[in-house]
Parts: sequence; structure tokens; C-alpha cells
Amino acid sequence: MNRIVIFMLVLAGLFSACSNPNAFTIKGKIKNTTIKNLVLEEIGETQLIPFDSVKIADDGSFEFEGKIKEPKFFILRLGNEYITLFVEPSDNISIEVDLNNVTGSYKVEGSKGSQEIKEFNSTLYANLMQLDSLGRIYQEAMTSGNVGSIQPIVEANLDLLIEKQKKYTLDFIDRNLGSLVNIFVIHQQFPPQQSIINPANDMEVYEKVLSSVKKEYPENMYVKSFDKFITNVKQQLEVQANKPQAATNGAEAMDIALPSPQGDTIRLSSLRGKYVLLDFWAAWCRPCRAENPNLVGTYKKYGGKDFEIFQVSLDETRDAWVGAIEKDQLGKWIHVSDLQYWNSAAAKLYGVQSIPANYLIDPSGKIIAQNLRGPALGQKLAEIFGR
Repeated sequence: MNRIVIFMLVLAGLFSACSNPNAFTIKGKIKNTTIKNLVLEEIGETQLIPFDSVKIADDGSFEFEGKIKEPKFFILRLGNEYITLFVEPSDNISIEVDLNNVTGSYKVEGSKGSQEIKEFNSTLYANLMQLDSLGRIYQEAMTSGNVGSIQPIVEANLDLLIEKQKKYTLDFIDRNLGSLVNIFVIHQQFPPQQSIINPANDMEVYEKVLSSVKKEYPENMYVKSFDKFITNVKQQLEVQANKPQAATNGAEAMDIALPSPQGDTIRLSSLRGKYVLLDFWAAWCRPCRAENPNLVGTYKKYGGKDFEIFQVSLDETRDAWVGAIEKDQLGKWIHVSDLQYWNSAAAKLYGVQSIPANYLIDPSGKIIAQNLRGPALGQKLAEIFGR
């Protein structure tokens, strides 16, 4: 064969191999599947962005193909379950999962970041199961009238569990400095606390994570967003340090007047005479979205004449805000926002440093509880209403 022809063939092969340096694949197999389609969503700066969907083959196999220019986080939705993935350009990721036990069973290869997420989530999930057990013990004690003797034991075990999760999180961050997964980890929450790592008390951890990821990914959108977040939080903390804390139990709830999605200005004070849950959230806040089903269930039981939810969004766009309301089926109660992200006037007024955050207000307008998450909200309302 002519040497020139051979050279051209080799050159063509090289160009073919390098023509898609940003292409990635996610493929795998699902056991015990009852669903027909999988959805892949990109985790954007403020919202989830639909990326692709594929059909699941009869043998449970599936494959996604796509292109990205920088590392990104994705959500792989499997019906009501999901897996969080970290994808870098040129990654070839393989996944095996049993739909009967997604969190405990799935395996992922071909992505170090995705393996880091799985490791962290496995420990978080195990501790959440222990937390759920404590909640059931407390609920049973309330039902039997034995809460007085059980409560100190439950609270002591809860403190140990929170301390255990925080220690693990700090160790994980130190072991994986420079990984973008640390941005995912540092925002994780552990009910009934707001944040495992709280910026008000652990700002040095946030700064350590930011410094390490800036060195590795200076132009990455998550890094820039994280940098912006830390700057905003520092500003809020400075403001809080220079004014008295007003939003405390026993204090009168400060009034909020903000527009609804329809453009009508609604005042918090207009709900006097009811118990009101003032809840701060955002469409981009995954722990907030995870808490929303609990709010829906609580509102079904208590909402109406005696109880209302006044939900303040820290979103930046109306589309993201309204889209999350519709998707999470939150349309039964009151929604307001000035769409100013962390510059939200209401969030600054209440000194909100992380979300979700909430305040339970009594009919006279006094704050009687804060940050009631998971079963804690239902338990408090059961005490109030006797049902």
C-alpha cells in the first residue's frame, strides 16, 4: 500500500479518536425495574436543567451520551428515586442499581467524583435511618404519654448522631481537598439541624474548600457560584453581628410584604389569628425540595382555618420559582418572593444564613419555634392542635 495512503489512514484514525474530547457516556443496568424511562438532569447554579431521557431496554440496560465542556453534577432520576453523579468530559461511567434498594445497592465506576458522592451519601443515609428511628421512638412515647422519661434519652442520642455526622463530613472534606464534590458535601443538611457544616460557626471550612477548588477549577461555574455564596454569607454575618437578634422565640414576628407569583403584595401580618409557618426556601436548594413533601403532608392535615404556610423564595428567576411550586405541588399555601437570591429583604430581616429555615408563629404574632424539620413540625402541631 502506498505510504502516503497509510499515513493518511493513521492520521484519520487519530483525528477520529480525538474528535469528541468533551463526549461522555453513562450506561448501566437496573434490576427489578418497574419504570420504562430514565431522566438525566444537570444541576445548574440555581435550578435543575433537563439534559436527556432514554428508554430502559428489556434487560434493564440503558445508555446516555452527551457533551460537556467542564465538570458538572447530574441527577439520574429512576422514578421516585435518584442518584447524584459527578461527570467530567470524556468520562465513561457505568452504573448497576437495584430499584428495590437504590441507596444501598448502586455501584458506580469510571468516575472518581461519583464514587466520592456515593461514599458520602451512604454514610449520611445510614445516620438518617438512625435519626428516623429516634423520631419513631419519640412519637411512640408521645402516644403512650411517656415522653417525659424518653425525651432526655432521645435528645442525648440525637446530639451524638449530629456530632458523628459532622465529624465524618469534616474528615471527608479533608480527605478530598480540591474535589468539586466538597461543594456538594458542604451544603448537605442533617435534620433537624439546618446544616451539617454551618457557615456561621464553620466559615474557615468553607474558605478551605473554596481555596482548594479554586486552585483546581478556577473557571468552573460551581466554584464561581460557591465564591459568590461565601461572599454573601460573610456580608450577612457582618450585618447580623452589628444588630441585635430579633427573630428569637418569644419575639414578635417582623412583618414581611412581598409579591406573590401573580403580582399581589401579601403581608405576613395579614395572617394574624392563625398559626403560621414562615418558611424560607428556593428552587435551587435540594434540602428545601426534599423537605417540601413533608410540608405538603402537614398542610393536608392542618392547613386551612387554624394553620397557614407563608413560604418565601430566595430564587432569582420567576420561572425557576413557579416551576418548583408546580413540580412539588405547593400551590395550596401562600408564596412570595422579591427574586433577589441571598439579597432577599425578608431573609436579611430575619437573619437567615442558610436554607431551609423556618419560624412557627402563634395567632398573636409571636415566634414560638424555629427550624422544625422532618417529624418535628408535625409533632409540634400535634401538641398545639391535639390531633
